[in-house]
Amino acid sequence: MPDLKFWRPDTANRYAGAPDYPERASEALAIMHRQVGELDIGPDGIARSGLLIRHLLMPGSLAETESILRYVATSLTPATYVNIMA
Repeated sequence: MPDLKFWRPDTANRYAGAPDYPERASEALAIMHRQVGELDIGPDGIARSGLLIRHLLMPGSLAETESILRYVATSLTPATYVNIMA
């Protein structure tokens, strides 16, 4: 379950010291999605394979969350699962 924390380079730089985080994270997620595909949940409700992205909603950064979800829906697929943590 990979994280996608920040969307703006200035936010990534401020909190993680990594202004290229959005670019690198989105590249990595695209590769992971190609490798494992959509999340497959078995009849028992347990995930068996596929991509599940974790996103921490940062205070005051709702616009970044919206951008992240838009990226996931348009660059990966709208069926990609995202676990949003408050």
